[in-house]
Amino acid sequence: MITALCLIIGALSYSKLPTEIPVQWSKGVATSLVNKNWIFICPVICIIIRYLLKPFIYAKLQMNNYYGEIITEYLTNYMCFIVLSVEIFSILFTFGVVKSVVVLLFVDTAIFIGLLVVGLVKMDLRGKEVL
Repeated sequence: MITALCLIIGALSYSKLPTEIPVQWSKGVATSLVNKNWIFICPVICIIIRYLLKPFIYAKLQMNNYYGEIITEYLTNYMCFIVLSVEIFSILFTFGVVKSVVVLLFVDTAIFIGLLVVGLVKMDLRGKEVL
């Protein structure tokens, strides 16, 4: 769903974007620009995370962790959500709506840590009910 959202946002904003969009920022100033076609790299990155990186994360976590599967799912969702946030930030930055990505990434992190804790607690409670 996050990958599809990345693609939809890129497609909807593509015609309105200037020929170059920012991909790096420093103190509210774009420090690196690329062709606007790069807006579609975000969905590609999400696909890479989902299908290439996820098995490696799962393999590492599964060795020593009972919750390896759920943590892997949350980590990959978190990474894709960060990519989506950066895509949205790039678009908003281009139009002068926002100037700093730090707050956005901090909020993303806080939300996903909260969701992970809630998910782990629910799993733990379900495990105790079975016993």
